[in-house]
Amino acid sequence: MYNLNLHDYAGLFSSYTELRVQENRIVRIVFVKGNNTANSRSATGGMSARVYSNGSWGFASNPEISEHAAKAVIQAATGNAEFLDSRERKQRGALPESPVTSENDFSTKKARLGQKELVEFV
Repeated sequence: MYNLNLHDYAGLFSSYTELRVQENRIVRIVFVKGNNTANSRSATGGMSARVYSNGSWGFASNPEISEHAAKAVIQAATGNAEFLDSRERKQRGALPESPVTSENDFSTKKARLGQKELVEFV
């Protein structure tokens, strides 16, 4: 997993903002008639930001997880929300302020098997 502290970017929020980092890990082992035809491991991920502006929402995402990507998605999502608000003019005002932080790690706590052990198991 990437070591990026999202709290460092709170100063870039001009209104209600959600900043998210996600990584998905995939292990793929395929056997056809007893023959191993595929054996791969990969990780994909990215960052996204969702921003609220007077009743309109803006969203932006980036497949890169970095300081530059964090700043870019916040700026783009804020711009998208402001652009949409300039067209819709809902004038619903700001959302109630109650800062929330959530960090969720859904990975297993069990020891992970290596590719060799997984292939031998199958």
